[in-house]
Amino acid sequence: MNFYTLREAAAAIAAELHPDDDDNRAGSAARYANIIYGKLCDGQLIGRDPSDRDPIDPNRLGAVIAFHGCIINESDLNGWLARLGNGVQISGSATQREDCAPEIVDREDLGVANAPSHRPTSAQLAAALGPFLQDGRESDWLKRVLTEVGRTHKRLQKFRTLIDSGRTAIWDVGGVVLHLYGEKYLTERSARAFLEQNYPNDLYVTEHMDVSTGASAAATWFPTAT
Repeated sequence: MNFYTLREAAAAIAAELHPDDDDNRAGSAARYANIIYGKLCDGQLIGRDPSDRDPIDPNRLGAVIAFHGCIINESDLNGWLARLGNGVQISGSATQREDCAPEIVDREDLGVANAPSHRPTSAQLAAALGPFLQDGRESDWLKRVLTEVGRTHKRLQKFRTLIDSGRTAIWDVGGVVLHLYGEKYLTERSARAFLEQNYPNDLYVTEHMDVSTGASAAATWFPTAT
């Protein structure tokens, strides 16, 4: 049975809709990432904890953050697509479907020649996001957080991928933004401004930010990191 991340699911749908049109495929992937995320949060599509594949309750505190890092069963995805009526059904390994929207950029100066452009390194993310943080926190603070994630900020681990033989971490930007917002290190306005300027394909995560807080921060619940 195949499972897809949110981004992989959106890319797979876009690839079926626009197999020979790179521009339309990229736009469709970004649009479907937004749609799928909304359906997960609304309970119309099942998102699962990647550690044990149990369904995530959309009413549970912190669910909007968990959904950003969830996986989706291919059968559940196809059932939703059938109800949507767009004529698309997905079949095949998610690992064979690369994200349509971002391109691969050269980062040899960082030792990460094949890192996808939408997954920055710790240094790159800290430099870009630091100026948007509040309460006196800045780029140096965020770089320390990302570097020490295995010891002091374990809930961020699910948004990290190690490459270059484990020497370099690259990050899921939307997940990091949601986490920092839940911990009140980012305001909704600053999160949106950062994403608009740097990672517009991840803007969809801001649509449910008001739901993710409430009496306590959404980041108080996370699926157990593996």
